[in-house]
Amino acid sequence: MISVSVAFLALAFSYAANPPNQPTAGKFPARMPLSNLAPARVRDNLCLLEYPITTRSPIAQALFNQGLGYLYNYVWMEAARCFETATLHDPNCAIAYWGLSRALEKWSRRDASSKALIKADQLKEHASWREQQLILARMQETGNAPNVGDQEARRKKAIETIDTLLAVHDDDEEAWYYRAHLAGGRGFGGTVGAVPFYKALLKVNPLHPGANHELVHFYENCRRPALGWIY
Repeated sequence: MISVSVAFLALAFSYAANPPNQPTAGKFPARMPLSNLAPARVRDNLCLLEYPITTRSPIAQALFNQGLGYLYNYVWMEAARCFETATLHDPNCAIAYWGLSRALEKWSRRDASSKALIKADQLKEHASWREQQLILARMQETGNAPNVGDQEARRKKAIETIDTLLAVHDDDEEAWYYRAHLAGGRGFGGTVGAVPFYKALLKVNPLHPGANHELVHFYENCRRPALGWIY
């Protein structure tokens, strides 16, 4: 998994430096408004992860999948580039803005992250119920939803929303990953509370890059790396 992350980093630096990431002349802006990056293009076979979203654009879908692949390998700038480019191909794609918000937060662009999340919420009527719950949970967790209280109260509200989603759709990979995040999976392995949720996600998709990556780091951090080798 570490070698996979290194490969993604190499790709990120390569794409950032080379012209292929530039848009077709006149079709898209040279720089996108929230990330201030040039638009991305779909890279064949870059990521095997597929998470179907509400969109009529195959390119937006492919870019969303690609964004998740980058996000879960900590290549946050390229994840943001992919998610925001997906919104160019489908301006009503609420869940792409949700993904963009996550990537921008990890990339330490908090103001832009908040703007992306608010845009996702504004577009939620175009999203599926599953996607609406993911957006709502993030709105609650970040304090962008009204009347959610302090940080711990916000976390509990977000957990309630995600648990409701999982009660109806126990195969939703992003819901399981988010539930792990809310239980302590803050990146680079997180705390032990996240582990059961990552393992539950792997029962749905044994190849999920986020769950595998986080479990590797968790077992590294608790000095039992052999337990992480299987991931």
